[in-house]
Amino acid sequence: MPTSRPAPAGCFKGVVLRELAPWLHRRFGTAVVCRAFESLPAELKANLDLSSSTFGALPSTWYDAGIYRHVLDVLMESQPATEHVTLALEAAKTVVEHTIRGIYAKLFRMMATPPLYARYVQKLWDMHYDSGTVSVEHLSSNKALHRVQGWLGHHPFACLINRQSGVIVYSSMGMANVYIEQERCAWPICEATYAWD
Repeated sequence: MPTSRPAPAGCFKGVVLRELAPWLHRRFGTAVVCRAFESLPAELKANLDLSSSTFGALPSTWYDAGIYRHVLDVLMESQPATEHVTLALEAAKTVVEHTIRGIYAKLFRMMATPPLYARYVQKLWDMHYDSGTVSVEHLSSNKALHRVQGWLGHHPFACLINRQSGVIVYSSMGMANVYIEQERCAWPICEATYAWD
């Protein structure tokens, strides 16, 4: 449900749904996605337009994180765990492409090197979520540890999408053969170490 200020349960900006919508429809099919949204509790779907391809989410409006938690739970329960990383990478590509070509394109261009990304990553995070402290520590010239602490909107699959997003972001900066060397999803601290050639 949209709120004028973030709620303790965690909120996200509507732009998250708008960025993720194309992948949801493409990957799961519109009918399945619509059923998942229809199954939301009434208070969570009250301010959405489920007939819209982007669910009627307004880009700069805050929504309860219970929306994506519920929808992702419904959609992912039919997917084998062995497919989760592949699915998260697909979703990450969609979200990052929208981010770097869309309304945050200027910000991304400003931080299109690993050191600048480390400097501005919190600003980018805050444009999507109401909570969570993000840090990037460069362990070497081709390795970076990302840490997210205290994200109230945490969901295991959403966290996996965010971790896979780092692969796409570093690749978009021109880093070669980017991969996650190690990762951990253990709220309240989740992290991933990215490496590249």
